[in-house]
Amino acid sequence: MTLENLSDIIGLTIKEDKNNKVVTFLAFLLTYTENDQFNISFNAPSSTDKSYIPLELSTLFPKKDVMKIAYCSPKAFFHDKGEYDTDFEGYIVDLSRKIIIFMDQQNTQLL
Repeated sequence: MTLENLSDIIGLTIKEDKNNKVVTFLAFLLTYTENDQFNISFNAPSSTDKSYIPLELSTLFPKKDVMKIAYCSPKAFFHDKGEYDTDFEGYIVDLSRKIIIFMDQQNTQLL
């Protein structure tokens, strides 16, 4: 399958932004590899649908692997998403095989 084929298939629901949709899909796919994960940041003015592509593409992946997070503080993130470990004496969040979509600009400490 070529990137052009991939773009055409994804284009059934996402009409424009060819490069963004292909790169985002491939980044999501890399979630399932051992060493090659990476982050993507869409940087644009408010109300420009920066979250549309990741949200639309996330429907192609298992729901258990997708975390959609609105604004949240670092402390809230660990309390909401983590499990308390008595040996570590703190919260641990397992991010293996997870696609994390931040809906809003997050606190820099959380990032």
